[in-house]
Amino acid sequence: MGNLRLAYEYRPWGITATLRANYRGKYGYSDTNGNQFIDGYDRFVNGYTLLNASAGKTFLQNRLSAQLSVDNLTGHKDPFIPNLAGRVYTVGLGWKFIKQ
Repeated sequence: MGNLRLAYEYRPWGITATLRANYRGKYGYSDTNGNQFIDGYDRFVNGYTLLNASAGKTFLQNRLSAQLSVDNLTGHKDPFIPNLAGRVYTVGLGWKFIKQ
């Protein structure tokens, strides 16, 4: 497995961006003959890389923030990984309560 993250911030405009890559190499999925070992002829999940990206912007003197994220940019799916849902979009808003 391996992870790589690139981040960028441009403070004058209150903009942030990230790009993340998560690599998972080939691994055994099931032991077809029941010998408690993964053999060369058993079922395997092929290696894959997931790319995730996000961009954010702050407003109103850094009190309000907005963010857009996209997970699994390539839309990778595998029948052996049912919880890998393909491309997922997320939008978020945040508010900071600042005591003065």
